[in-house]
Amino acid sequence: MTERQREFSRRAAAALAEGGAFRVEGRLEIADGGRVFVPVRWCFGDVALEAGEALALDPQHWPVGTKLVIVPPGWEPPIRAWWSYSEVGFMLKRAPRTIANLVSGHKLARRTYWDARGVHRRRVTELPPSTVRRLAELTGRAHWITGTDRQNS
Repeated sequence: MTERQREFSRRAAAALAEGGAFRVEGRLEIADGGRVFVPVRWCFGDVALEAGEALALDPQHWPVGTKLVIVPPGWEPPIRAWWSYSEVGFMLKRAPRTIANLVSGHKLARRTYWDARGVHRRRVTELPPSTVRRLAELTGRAHWITGTDRQNS
């Protein structure tokens, strides 16, 4: 990895923590009688890799557990995830009862239904991504919650 790519990786790691994104720049060309967008280079903020230069990311600048996803324009996740109190409690390192109290106290969105599978039926409450993000802010764990569904909630 070249020094230029290390610098690009370091700047990208710092900016992605603030919500930045890589983008592909390109140009329009004529092919088969129509206009076609041809990708040319990777960009991140004011830094751009030259055409044909590989995008290499050095993991030493990224926080442990970082996940990178390539998302085309207009893509949305096929399934919108909802979480239980215990799952959110595990993510935010809080007791499920504390999560339930915060949801109730702040009148956050939730979905409750009865699960009648098995011998006994049970009441299930699920929390949407917007509620999980708000809980992360309330508990001081907002830096742990990232998602591709920000536009969906």
